[in-house]
Amino acid sequence: MQPITPLSQDGNLDLSRETCGLEVARYGVCDQIVCGARSTVVCASEDCSNCPCERHMKLCPTCGKYFCESSDKTLWTCFFEHVREGKCQGEILREPFSKLTTAFTAQQHRALYEFVCCDSDGLGNPLPKEVCLNLGLAVAYSNDVIPEYNNDVLIARNLSNRARRARLQKLRRSARRFGVSPPASPKPESTRLARHKSSTIHLVTGALVVRHWTGSWHYRQQIEMLSIMGLSKGEDFVSDRVEFLLGTNQALFEKIESWARAISGHGRKPR
Repeated sequence: MQPITPLSQDGNLDLSRETCGLEVARYGVCDQIVCGARSTVVCASEDCSNCPCERHMKLCPTCGKYFCESSDKTLWTCFFEHVREGKCQGEILREPFSKLTTAFTAQQHRALYEFVCCDSDGLGNPLPKEVCLNLGLAVAYSNDVIPEYNNDVLIARNLSNRARRARLQKLRRSARRFGVSPPASPKPESTRLARHKSSTIHLVTGALVVRHWTGSWHYRQQIEMLSIMGLSKGEDFVSDRVEFLLGTNQALFEKIESWARAISGHGRKPR
């Protein structure tokens, strides 16, 4: 990524003496550790004054602004809040949401419309908007509208791969020098890439909100919504993603579940 020349209302903003300040922000913390890399941009969120480096920033594909982004931060980042607040939601989610709206006018999706918009829980309450938002974001990430992996995770993966290749080359050179067969390649180290796949995180988030809001998973309805919005998968796709995240990153799963439980505890209106 090329260095960025950020602008402010006063013109050019000199960050030449700044370093990555992704330590404390409204939406989470980077394990309370300042990166220390040279900053290139100020986070565009009005609630965040951090100066992230190239490794810890994310570009909004529609408005072109940069936001603090780190896989080590508490669950939601400035970029997610930017989308959730509707700042660029109309662009990023325009296609999946328009497809869902069109489908709701068709008679064959009447039951899904009733579930999503009218009575999801038997008490006359529609699904929380966070369900459609997270499933729509999962579709956007899966279809490469937004990059699946945060830049810091990709950098960590590349550094790990380079270190692994260097170790293997050293072992092969030593084996040739002593005239022996090279040892078996060591198992690649995990770089957390799959654990922080954004589409999986949003799929699980949507599913957990449904679970805590309705008392049931309703996987069939979620698969139908995803298919309409542009992500056609098998009937076990969402449940597999839920089980995968629970099995590989229980701490992250529990953070999402806590957030989903809090969402379900607000806004419900008894019939």
